[in-house]
Amino acid sequence: MQAQLTSLTNAQRRAIPALLSSNTLIEAARQARVGERTLRRWVTENPDFQREFNRARREVVNHSVTRLQRLTTKAADCLEHMLDDQTTPASARVSVVKTVFDYAFKGIEVEDFMVRLAVIDGDGKGVDTETAW
Repeated sequence: MQAQLTSLTNAQRRAIPALLSSNTLIEAARQARVGERTLRRWVTENPDFQREFNRARREVVNHSVTRLQRLTTKAADCLEHMLDDQTTPASARVSVVKTVFDYAFKGIEVEDFMVRLAVIDGDGKGVDTETAW
């Protein structure tokens, strides 16, 4: 992370985590100890700052996705329990069934997309597109 931030000033380096943790641009500017107009200009007009801010935002999202992925087994167990429990209201069980099927189909779509992407990128040589997983 530090090597990529070398083109930024110290104030810009402070502004990125401030933007990520603040609810408003004004709050982020205060936290980073820069003017609001300055921060707004960096966010809207400075390509180096925009690139590093977007990279940092992706890191935050990737971290959150990883946390959610760790919860999938627990969530699947919960859905299975709700589906098997005859005391669960019918409407909730229908919702569980829909959720399970939606995510199962979405998983297949993602796998198919990844196979197609590998073939397009040229590193999918020899990939069996019928049983790629």
